[in-house]
Amino acid sequence: MSGEANQVAWRGVQPVAGIRGVWPAIDSVRVNKDGYAAAGATTVIYTVPAGKIFFLASALLTSKFSGAISTYAWLLARTPGDAEFLNIVTQYYYVDGQATNVIQHSPALEFAAGYDFVVRTGVGGPIGRAGIYGWLEDA
Repeated sequence: MSGEANQVAWRGVQPVAGIRGVWPAIDSVRVNKDGYAAAGATTVIYTVPAGKIFFLASALLTSKFSGAISTYAWLLARTPGDAEFLNIVTQYYYVDGQATNVIQHSPALEFAAGYDFVVRTGVGGPIGRAGIYGWLEDA
């Protein structure tokens, strides 16, 4: 209605300022990162910056293997001291193949500053690409 002083009042809706782990705050920073690891390698995709909390909303791991040995591809979260903290996605191979896994979290998983996300592949194993999506908020 034209001339209405407060349209929010008559529509009965309020802007959503963010729901912790479910909906990003208006001033949050969106994060969409990916990385690649050759056979037997570990690659850091993203490290949560100081003073921030990262909310992981979704993740993807895709890999391809040519061979006939037992091997893996992983998407992992590590602590600030580089200790493995959470295995987000694992793919196992015994013969040639390829796989893609997408995982979504609602509410999002919460990680403190200093945690990092890595894609890792087994020795003599697959090549892998992983991606993460989420948002940053102040700690």
